[in-house]
Amino acid sequence: MGTIQETLATDLGTIFGSQEITDEVTYTPSGGEPVTIQALLAPERDDYRNDEQAEYLVRNRECTILTDADTGVAAPAREDTVTIGSTVWAVEQVIEIGPGWAQLLLVSRGRKRLAGNDAIMDLP
Repeated sequence: MGTIQETLATDLGTIFGSQEITDEVTYTPSGGEPVTIQALLAPERDDYRNDEQAEYLVRNRECTILTDADTGVAAPAREDTVTIGSTVWAVEQVIEIGPGWAQLLLVSRGRKRLAGNDAIMDLP
């Protein structure tokens, strides 16, 4: 019987090797080359944020990937991007890193309404 880390690594390999559970995405490190990997994707959701000047509607989702240089991304980081289908998502936060995996918070383009103004504009 192996350690919990060995068992977890085996289980992660099984989960991420199954295309019934995971989705193929393109992970692009900031300033690096894109790589196609498998990811476990949470459903998309809308998040309302605001500051003194504007209110934002941001679409986000969580994504779990392997942190293995051969089958995943060794060092996921903020400002990297993940392309899912034709949508490019920015890595806003590396939520958690475990043995062999990382959970990421992804955000896509949102909309913004300036304070005191009814005009809505798309964010770049």
